[in-house]
Amino acid sequence: MDVPSREARVARVKVMAVWILLVLFLSGCSRAVPSPPVATDPGAGTAPAPPAATDPGTGTPPSSPVASDDLTVFETRSPDGQSVVKVVVERLEEDNSLSLKVQATSAAAVWDHEDYADPWTSSPEDLVAWVSDSEFIWGGRMLVDLKQGAQTDLPTRGTLLSWTFMKSEETVEALVLTQGGALEVWAIPLRTGQPRVVYTKKLHTVFGEIDGRISAAPDGSVYFEVPESNTVSVVRLKADGSTSVVKDRAANPLASPDGSYLAYHQLQDAGLPTIGVLDLGTSNEVLTGLPSGILTWSDDSNLLAISGPVNIVVVDVAKSSILKAIACQGQPVLTGFDGNRLSYAELTVAGGEVKKVDRRRVDLSEEGK
Repeated sequence: MDVPSREARVARVKVMAVWILLVLFLSGCSRAVPSPPVATDPGAGTAPAPPAATDPGTGTPPSSPVASDDLTVFETRSPDGQSVVKVVVERLEEDNSLSLKVQATSAAAVWDHEDYADPWTSSPEDLVAWVSDSEFIWGGRMLVDLKQGAQTDLPTRGTLLSWTFMKSEETVEALVLTQGGALEVWAIPLRTGQPRVVYTKKLHTVFGEIDGRISAAPDGSVYFEVPESNTVSVVRLKADGSTSVVKDRAANPLASPDGSYLAYHQLQDAGLPTIGVLDLGTSNEVLTGLPSGILTWSDDSNLLAISGPVNIVVVDVAKSSILKAIACQGQPVLTGFDGNRLSYAELTVAGGEVKKVDRRRVDLSEEGK
């Protein structure tokens, strides 16, 4: 009989607990900036010297504030720029829990929606994907059509764990990772055709609390974590339906936009997971041992951002080195990352409530030159 794998779940719970406790107890107080993650130089086996996390002249975080008069975490616009989805954090009076208030607006319609999520554990890519100038997927659960003023639930069964979006010349699909009695990947056509299960694996009941991420690459491959005996592994599902394990004892994979790299959380025998990066062309690890955090790739796939409780570390993957460490005054949530500029929201928390959201930008164009 399979032995229950607790390490992945326990490690994730520890990560989230540490983050939330740091935010609640340290918000508003002066604090030292944590040492940035250490990336090992594969050739020399030594750690590169990290850049300063603050402006040496002022001792302040090296970022530019963006005017903010509400609790908006982020906004994302449609490809033509005419429609916008705005996400605001709110606290519900009935149970004192945090929720995300979503408002989508266009020339044709306004769509309001409330959802439950911790804003500091979600990134824009986890919440919104534009399908067209007037359509977007929200949370992997529904397709919203602002032109028609309608929303359609995406049909799956079981508990939704993660989702991604894939668009090709032939089809437009949402790929949804769910769990019920089995771990399943659903391909859900958004134009014509019927939903279909493209991967399934029966699970022992002890995996009832497994979490996970599904991530798509341009070649049609998708990556996700799968329970394997007493641990979890990252699996690649190719477009032809074949599967293979790409990394043992790993979870939460995130493919770079160009499909060259795969970032993931590497499970440890003891303690919290670390971050690793795999070159998918050579199957070699180009980065290992980076402290855990929320992962975000730059649009050009050259940089990887790791968001911690009070800082953001930007890693140059090709050089296997830290490009910049950014000290934050509150919990950071990345909202944009194009390789030259990084945008994020800082959540100021006091008494368990989000009091303020400051939006900031950091210029990376001159770093590392």
